[in-house]
This record gives sequence, C-alpha cells and structure tokens, in this order.
Amino acid sequence: MKSKKILVWLPVVFCLVIIFFFSSQTGDESLATSGLFAFLMKFGLTATAIRKLAHFTEFAALGFFTFTAFKVNFKNKGLPAVPALVALYAVSDEIHQLFVPGRACTFVDICIDTAGGVAGIAISVLLLSVCFKQK
Repeated sequence: MKSKKILVWLPVVFCLVIIFFFSSQTGDESLATSGLFAFLMKFGLTATAIRKLAHFTEFAALGFFTFTAFKVNFKNKGLPAVPALVALYAVSDEIHQLFVPGRACTFVDICIDTAGGVAGIAISVLLLSVCFKQK
C-alpha cells in the first residue's frame, strides 16, 4: 500500500520534468519541434497553435496526475490546493522561459496552462467518481 502511495507521484514528476524540458528549448528549437508536430498531424495548424495546444495538454496531464496523487495520498484533504499548485507551476514555467533565448513570459500562456491543469483535474474527478462511485 505504501509503495502505491509513492508510485502515484512518478507521473507527476515525469510531467514536471517534461514541462521543464520543453520550456528549456530555445525559441528556434521550440518552433522546429512545433513545426514537426504540425507536419506530422497534417491538421494545417500553425506552429503557434501547436505550441498552445501542447501547453494545454502538458498541464492537463499535470493536473490529472497531481489530483490523483493527492487523492490517493491524502483522500479529500488538500484537494482544493491542487489547482493552485498547477497554476503556481504555470507561473514558474513562464518565469523560467524569461531566461531562455527566444522565449517569453506571457499571461496568455499562464492562462492556457492553468486551464489545461483545471481540465485535467476535472477529468480525474470524473474518472475517479465513475470508477469508484464515491459516496
């Protein structure tokens, strides 16, 4: 049981590392990565749209896994803190980008990241309530 409580944090750490890694890419590297995904998906989306979608998705995963880890470890205690923690990491992510060449800190990205986190939390709440029929 204790190992489950520890293992549930691994996806959270993985998300934090992935977000940090992508935020560490220079503007040119980020654009090249986004361009590659746009080409592969062939949706005709711009590299900017791909980057915004990536921000949303990364933070949705972070919100999902963080909420789940809190639920497993603390039951219902501390759950209201999860959106704030995700938003705080969104702010720190944008501040980090101030120090990366070709990147910027934008309020819009903080909002996109936070919205993604909240969406991930909502998905976690929905899945947990359906799977475990909590009373």
